[in-house]
Amino acid sequence: MGACSLTRPRVVYVLAVCVFLTNRLLEAAEATNTALASWLDDLLVMPLVLGLVLGLQRLRRRDAAWVVPDLQIIAAVLLYAVLFEVLLPRWNAVAVADGWDVAAYAVGALIFRESINRPQASARRVAA
Repeated sequence: MGACSLTRPRVVYVLAVCVFLTNRLLEAAEATNTALASWLDDLLVMPLVLGLVLGLQRLRRRDAAWVVPDLQIIAAVLLYAVLFEVLLPRWNAVAVADGWDVAAYAVGALIFRESINRPQASARRVAA
């Protein structure tokens, strides 16, 4: 397998990026359901942000087996919930606090944990 092979975690991450970008393009063209588009953004933010963190940490550490610890995943959900569902609505009249957004962050974090946050196959073979 090459350095850029499409493993299941990479496929899920690339799919999340594609869905996010398609959603953004549809929003720009005003060709989407606003409620669905908003919820989709909240669902995808954790896989996208945490996937970026995962990739950068693996590069920095030079360790393809490294995964984002569960505590950091939970911290990311809590951080987004506080920033975007508690603080931002106090400062910006357009922003609305929504418990469903927090649920979407949590589901997105679970998607990240279960399908993206996996040691790379090449790293597992070396460790075995």
